[in-house]
Amino acid sequence: MGIEGWTPIMAAGAMALVTMAREPNSHLIGFDSRVFEMNITARSRIDDIVKALASICGGATNTALPVHYARQKGMKVDAIVSYTDNETWAGRAWGHGGGTGHVVEEVEKYTDKFGSFKYLNCAMTATGTSDVDRKNPNMFELVGMDSNTPRLISEYMQGNL
Repeated sequence: MGIEGWTPIMAAGAMALVTMAREPNSHLIGFDSRVFEMNITARSRIDDIVKALASICGGATNTALPVHYARQKGMKVDAIVSYTDNETWAGRAWGHGGGTGHVVEEVEKYTDKFGSFKYLNCAMTATGTSDVDRKNPNMFELVGMDSNTPRLISEYMQGNL
């Protein structure tokens, strides 16, 4: 990631705290091949978040789960930001439908049900793969983490990228 001593879980925890502090209506879940409800608030400490994430996450990664979760829970969202190590994905290939499909399919299903929203995959490591449909202006992917990441996320959410 370019930040010595930091792991993807640490960076995801830090970004979750920043998001929760700036976006009071945000909802945090953990995920790997399953979804985990998180009891984390903007007042939580980074080490508490990292410990919680490390204890539940670590299996295969299915980046479609946050979108699937929001759709199944009937959550009307403006955006979903997925922080991942990008060791993905645990599921079926794009275009093979049914159940929890690829994240592109889940975004389409969510949009059909609730309307458009922004989906951002923030990949903490470069793996040479991408989970987004680059033709969809409501899907975006960042790779890596540095001090510019929060600004880039904000610019994307505001429609400036």
